[in-house]
Amino acid sequence: MQSLERCVGDVGTFFEKHWNRAPLLRAAPDNDGAFDDLASIDDLDHMVASVGVHASNLRMVARGRTLPVAAYTVPPGNKSRSSERLVSGPLVYERFEDGATIVLESLHRYWSHLTDFCRDLELSLGHRLQVNAYITPPGSQGFDVHRDTHDVFVLQVSGSKHWIVYDRDDPELALIDEEIESGSALYIPKG
Repeated sequence: MQSLERCVGDVGTFFEKHWNRAPLLRAAPDNDGAFDDLASIDDLDHMVASVGVHASNLRMVARGRTLPVAAYTVPPGNKSRSSERLVSGPLVYERFEDGATIVLESLHRYWSHLTDFCRDLELSLGHRLQVNAYITPPGSQGFDVHRDTHDVFVLQVSGSKHWIVYDRDDPELALIDEEIESGSALYIPKG
């Protein structure tokens, strides 16, 4: 099955009714386990705690504000040729326990499952893509209500998250107001 079909179901209907027009939620019961092969919480935990994600590919957000890099990184060692700060797994998890969202950026560049999935989506959509992962503690919210300047596909890989998607022309009108479960996919056009 192609990547786009895994996200939206019927591709023809998606392009006709939703692409650049309207949000689409493909709920978990129709899509159960659809993204288990792409990444898991254990995979993301391994990246943060063991692999050593570059500080330029990780940020943390709490209550609508980006945390200072020094809140979850340490300076490089004396023998390092780089001046880039190093992500500290323990500091990341301290901030997470305090309610901060972990944002892993550009995962398609170094996670092979996502690279292939993303490449296939790019061919279907005719656009370059970027894959980010957002890990938010239960009961927390990383971002305030906002508008994105690009289309977004949300693939709920684990857990659940309450999403409200507003009409871009009428910001008082909620088009989607749902608890998104693992296996669900949500498309949101820019704006």
